[in-house]
Amino acid sequence: MTDCEYCAESFPREDAYLDHLAEVHRDELGRIDRKRVERHRGSLSDDDGDGPNKIVLYGLGVMFVLLIIGTIAAVLAMGGEDGGDERVHEHGYITLDVDGEYYDFDRPEYYYEEGNAGTFHFHGGEQHRHDPDRGEYYWHMHWDRVTLAEAMDDVDKPITATSIEVDGEVYDDEDPDTDVEIVVNGDPASPDTELHDGDHIEITVETDE
Repeated sequence: MTDCEYCAESFPREDAYLDHLAEVHRDELGRIDRKRVERHRGSLSDDDGDGPNKIVLYGLGVMFVLLIIGTIAAVLAMGGEDGGDERVHEHGYITLDVDGEYYDFDRPEYYYEEGNAGTFHFHGGEQHRHDPDRGEYYWHMHWDRVTLAEAMDDVDKPITATSIEVDGEVYDDEDPDTDVEIVVNGDPASPDTELHDGDHIEITVETDE
């Protein structure tokens, strides 16, 4: 299933998603998405005629060469066969409960669209809120797989094995008046737990205050 980065639509196949981008969002596409659509459709110009012309074919040839060069560069950058995960685009859910109050991740500073977000981030709008009444928000992980600690750093909520910092205040399970529980999919998680598609992060903080 592929989620559209420009609207709330989802598509079971990559080719259907690329057709959607070309037909609905052609004027909104970024450089990478435009290249993906052009590789799929051949061209995004309004005067394609009845078939590909020499300019289009030449452009496709250049794009193919650039794609090969880019792929080789990416493999080299990741250490070839011996290093690095494949590029990822995965999603899941997160709930942060501090003394019965659900933390609101629907904030512009965490939005990918604002340009401030890291690998782990959120998208604004109703379609990206999973179930706010239960404190569940729909997270995105783009390009690199991250650990739980790296994800929480990206949204300014650094964690350790026993603590989490929320808006400048540190809650530590080693404090006798504080209970911190960090789980992923119902199981206790450590800061170096890797996140995967569909994971539900649940962090609960309870204090005696």
